[in-house]
Amino acid sequence: MQNVNRAPDDRMRQRRETRHKGTMFVLHSLLILGFFAFLIGGAYLTLTSEKREVSDMENRKLAGPPVELSVENVMSGAYMKSVEAYVTDHIVSRDSWISLHAFLSKDLFLQTVKNGIYVSADGTMESPMKQTVDTDTLLDDLSTFTESMQASDVDVYFGLAPNKASMVDVGPNMPDYMGNDAPKIFKDVRDGLATVDGLTVMDYRKPLNTADTLSDVFYKTDYHWNIHGAYLAYAQTVKQIADDHQGVGEPLKLGELRTKTHERPYYGSYARSTTLQYVKDGDTFEWMEPKAGYTPNNICYNRSETCGGNLINKKPLQAEETYTEMYSLFLHRNWPLITMDQESPKNDTRALVLKDSYANPMLTLLPEHFGHLSVIDIRHFDESSIETYVKQNDIDVVLFIHNVNLGEFVPLYHEKLND
Repeated sequence: MQNVNRAPDDRMRQRRETRHKGTMFVLHSLLILGFFAFLIGGAYLTLTSEKREVSDMENRKLAGPPVELSVENVMSGAYMKSVEAYVTDHIVSRDSWISLHAFLSKDLFLQTVKNGIYVSADGTMESPMKQTVDTDTLLDDLSTFTESMQASDVDVYFGLAPNKASMVDVGPNMPDYMGNDAPKIFKDVRDGLATVDGLTVMDYRKPLNTADTLSDVFYKTDYHWNIHGAYLAYAQTVKQIADDHQGVGEPLKLGELRTKTHERPYYGSYARSTTLQYVKDGDTFEWMEPKAGYTPNNICYNRSETCGGNLINKKPLQAEETYTEMYSLFLHRNWPLITMDQESPKNDTRALVLKDSYANPMLTLLPEHFGHLSVIDIRHFDESSIETYVKQNDIDVVLFIHNVNLGEFVPLYHEKLND
């Protein structure tokens, strides 16, 4: 009887196993077919989709078509490298994959560092400064320059701006594991500048240290200071120069200025590097204009034959791209040379500003104080040495405005500052 009862059980078990095997075969087949469909469909869409030259999300140029298929390029590996770069940069829905990766890293694995940028709890983005500044070369060149300027009765000032990484007295600050040397570098550069005879040094970190948080004076998603930080530096600069040149007058008070606000959120260079998944809040982009209107100025960009330009570039306000470079609202861009001459000069003081982009928002207010103002970005200026320009244009005041990250500028000033 036991053998008779066992036979139906064996048949039922065999049928279940057969059904299970059939089900698994179907599932495995579907998985394999789905995998190949994904690969083939993704390849097809990647090949046929519209190609971009630039990634706004990453703020970089994308790879171009692969190099020519030849024996030489195949043997050297250049062909496969170019194919890999092209496919990686142009894969279908690339921005979505980047955003998904950022979401998993930030929200699931709680990573606070992306592409070397630290994101604090309040959304402030910072990057550490590790590269030192060649202060010996800079100080030698400045000493030679100021000695020449003193002989011509030209006053020289240096406004040293902090970056977020050097603002140790205003939080949030980066954790120690980021290896940030900016506070020490700032101190070394500032103290070194103070040893140059005839150079008046302005530490812009002092007025900015009155802020409650970094976002009061810096953009959260960009490395630049915002208009409020720039205003504090502007006010300190005018007060300092007015001690020696009374005709410069007092800085415009906040009550004399109208703060204007762009209606769209601003996502700066750090946001482009980390993608929006790491952005807690977009920045509010603001600028200031005198309530009484700008003093009429004849503004010439790069010795243009057609002068009469504006200090404020309104074009970025019309753009709808997520990562619009709003900072170009100030002066349009970094020009080799800008000259500004008041139509009815308030004074006969002729000033030259040597600067990086930190100075740009300040330069929408500084022209109110000088009969003539020249602005040079040494990265793009090749007309002559700065010493020659000062002599040829009867300059009375030379003002350097730079953030502490001077590494790029030291060799350029070494080449172009003195005759």
